[in-house]
Order: sequence, then structure tokens, then C-alpha cells
Amino acid sequence: MRLPEAAPEGRKLTELLLMLGVTLGRLQAAVVEAWSPTSPGGESITGDERQRLLTLLDELIQQLADLRAQLGAQGRAG
Repeated sequence: MRLPEAAPEGRKLTELLLMLGVTLGRLQAAVVEAWSPTSPGGESITGDERQRLLTLLDELIQQLADLRAQLGAQGRAG
């Protein structure tokens, strides 16, 4: 996972927030799907489902780090 030291190039705060919302929604949908009685593991989360959830969670954490870096860069610039 890449955690930035500085704000991501060319990304506006609004774009980062929208991307966060989309990723959070994908994570929530994956959790609901994994817990569904009709999923491969039934109401238990399979190894494949767990890996997908971890991948989405890592993506969300990265986007949160990018947002934090962007806010920090704006605070230093202003």
C-alpha cells in the first residue's frame, strides 16, 4: 500500500471525496454480498471474499491517506 508524503498530483479535494464515496460504497456492497445466504460461503465469509474485502479496504485507506495529504498541503499553502 502506498501512503503519500505529499498531496497526489492533479487531484482536487472534490475528486478525492467522490472517489472515497465510491470506494466505500463498493466495500459496503461487497460486505453485504459476502454475508448473503446465497453467497459461496453462505453467511460466512470465504477466503476469496475476505481477500476482495481486504483489497477494497486497502484502496479506501489509500484514498483516505491521499485526502489527508491534500488537506495538509492546502493548510501549508494557505
